[in-house]
Amino acid sequence: ALTVLLADSACTQEDVARLRARMEEELLLLPYDAFATGAGRDDRGQYMAVVLVHSSEGAAEENVELLRRRIEEAQSLWIGRPWSDFIEEMDIRSDGVVLLGKLWGERTVNLWLQFIFNRDPLLLHE
Repeated sequence: ALTVLLADSACTQEDVARLRARMEEELLLLPYDAFATGAGRDDRGQYMAVVLVHSSEGAAEENVELLRRRIEEAQSLWIGRPWSDFIEEMDIRSDGVVLLGKLWGERTVNLWLQFIFNRDPLLLHE
């Protein structure tokens, strides 16, 4: 997965090795079958929406806490800053096999674009 992530970048072999080592230490989500993301604005401000579809309700429930922890503990791969620097408030819950997340922050639209176009792995999983 890391090779695909870095395929379009100008990373050296040393960069790839460093990133691989860093990613091996990251807190990972449990596997999910499909995901969708989007960006929007409501009365609380800009947000990024995340939807993860799992094979079981238990995995969806566990990933609620794991995603919260990734936001609090992990960093953006490309910017090198904690995800929590960008996400000021979150509503993450599960409904059956689906995880629903709404992540608010002043720069979440830019964060969403980075997530999509730079393949920044907020949703990194096992």
